[in-house]
Amino acid sequence: MSRQPEELETGGEAYRLTCRFHPGGPTSSGWWPHRETAELRYREWVGLYGSAPETVITLTRLTDDRAEVLRVWPPQARPGTEPPDA
Repeated sequence: MSRQPEELETGGEAYRLTCRFHPGGPTSSGWWPHRETAELRYREWVGLYGSAPETVITLTRLTDDRAEVLRVWPPQARPGTEPPDA
């Protein structure tokens, strides 16, 4: 399980990127304090891993009280295919 970023511990926000290569499989994830950096990594991960048919890549904005999914690859990924909150 990933550790909660320090930004959330101090009342800020953070951006989490997750990649699951097949349904029910483990996830790889990364955390960034700035949206621009997280968006850049999202595009990189889509380019590197997005062509595999079962891969789902999710960018989520996290605050103290909510998680908001900003982007999901592939765009037609169904709800419930995103990795669970860590």
